Amino acid sequence: MKCSKCGKELDEKWVACPFCGTEVPQTPKTIEDFLKRFVEDCGPSIFKEENSNRLDRAMGGWPEMYADVRDIIRLLQIKNIPDRLTSALNLPSEEQDAVVQKSANILCYKFGINGDFAARMIFLITNAIGLKTDVAVGDGCGIFRDPRDGQLYKTCKIGDQVWLAENLRFDVGEGCRVYQDDYQYLDKYGYMYSYDVLSRAIPEGWHLPTKEEVESMEKFIIKSNRCKSAIPYLKSNDWDKKVRSKRVKDAGFYGFAALPTVTVELRYGNPWQESSWWLKPVKKKLWGKNYTKWMIRASEDCIYFVSLSKGEKIPGEDYIRLIKDY
Repeated sequence: MKCSKCGKELDEKWVACPFCGTEVPQTPKTIEDFLKRFVEDCGPSIFKEENSNRLDRAMGGWPEMYADVRDIIRLLQIKNIPDRLTSALNLPSEEQDAVVQKSANILCYKFGINGDFAARMIFLITNAIGLKTDVAVGDGCGIFRDPRDGQLYKTCKIGDQVWLAENLRFDVGEGCRVYQDDYQYLDKYGYMYSYDVLSRAIPEGWHLPTKEEVESMEKFIIKSNRCKSAIPYLKSNDWDKKVRSKRVKDAGFYGFAALPTVTVELRYGNPWQESSWWLKPVKKKLWGKNYTKWMIRASEDCIYFVSLSKGEKIPGEDYIRLIKDY
């Protein structure tokens, strides 16, 4: 590269031209740095809806290495999210949080984007325009960031309860494993945990649900929707069509999105599918009343609870769905 003033050849590592002292433009090392410089040159208003044509022309001239971020911004433009976030710069902090949270919800529940990626998409804009807020805000449908490893999770609100809308993915080392020991399934299904490591797996501010909390959630859905079963409102669309509970107009709008973690193809009839999670351990072992897991099955219209019989060992590994502390 050459100096813009004296025309001498320069090394990209130099901060200033040694011949005339002119500052040497530094190549952004990350996408975040690139966007920050772009906004410094154009101003935050470049993301306003009325400047969309100007933004498109500018992005058309970006180097190919930034093609992915260009596609992300264009996706965000479909729901005017860059405009929403830019407009929030003039709002009080609590209202800024609400705008960011709503934008994250749109990505998660309208587009079905994974919580981690949705948060990163939002961060690209907020970081570039200097909007100091955290997407892990709000008391309901939104995003929770696990401070231990930075993992992000969609959350959903059902009644007064706030649930993780994804299975936990925190690595405790020995005592957890992925489905079929294949890490391509980690993002989708999370880890399966053994009973002995449950206390180490749970982040501060969250807990394993009790049987009563699960029953309360089930009753709320049934009562609120005047329906017979809460199961259609908890399942994702990943369940086999032959065994999927009858869909209703608003099925799944709570965002719980339970995935079938067990699928068995039967020789006759429809496949067997179910999904299960750990319950909060009961310290006092009352055999027959010590419920350890809860599950939903394709063939049943109610939530099923697993309890121990006398002398029975606590069953192996399972997934975790957490509920937020009250």
